[in-house]
Amino acid sequence: MLAEEAASWTKILTQEEVSRILQRSDLDKLVDLIESLPSGLVASEQFGLDQDRIATILRSFYASLFSTILCPHLDKIVDPVRRDVIRGSITEEITRQYAVAYALVMNPEHGYKDPSQMLQHTVESVQLLLGNI
Repeated sequence: MLAEEAASWTKILTQEEVSRILQRSDLDKLVDLIESLPSGLVASEQFGLDQDRIATILRSFYASLFSTILCPHLDKIVDPVRRDVIRGSITEEITRQYAVAYALVMNPEHGYKDPSQMLQHTVESVQLLLGNI
């Protein structure tokens, strides 16, 4: 029963940290818009998904990757194994969400001009950067 309780709190802490990190840049809102986009529409022509808005969100997201402490609460967890599990879960979820935005921008059907100007990092490099939190 104690293991279940620890797993539950681990999941809650992971969700809270992911939410806090993504909210700083509005990447959470961007991913929500992307996931609710009906198929067949050109994303760059939709409200909230225009090139300037996505570029602003991505710049803010990248800046947050280089902030001094992404997950300050994790340092308070004494158990190093549990701390590493939580960090890994946070990294995995943030990378998954970034991959959604990355795939949209890279898809030529969505009409983004020069995606490399908007996307400074690949999904793999974001995962690597987050692996150091």
